[in-house]
Amino acid sequence: MDIFESINKLAEARRTERAEGKKKCLWLSFCDPSLPKGSQFLGVIVTRSFGFATAIDELHGLGINPGGGVKCIELQGQDEDDIDLGDYDKLMSREYLSKAGYI
Repeated sequence: MDIFESINKLAEARRTERAEGKKKCLWLSFCDPSLPKGSQFLGVIVTRSFGFATAIDELHGLGINPGGGVKCIELQGQDEDDIDLGDYDKLMSREYLSKAGYI
């Protein structure tokens, strides 16, 4: 897939996510496998967005995208309720996640 196909695919994903019209609670975990073992994990960001593609754009706009690869899961129910409002839209380290009781 070339760069233009990738851009078009992401744009379509954002349009589809926004068309659904419902924000979701998303847990995004960032890592860089090219870094030495023990330092590959870059952190977690919990956000509310229409979907994965939209979330990445919004976080990048806020300047809190640490780079590397990213995996995303949607939090629902009790998992979503367990996130402190002050912890949304910020990069959380492994240590912070542990102290806050998230992991």
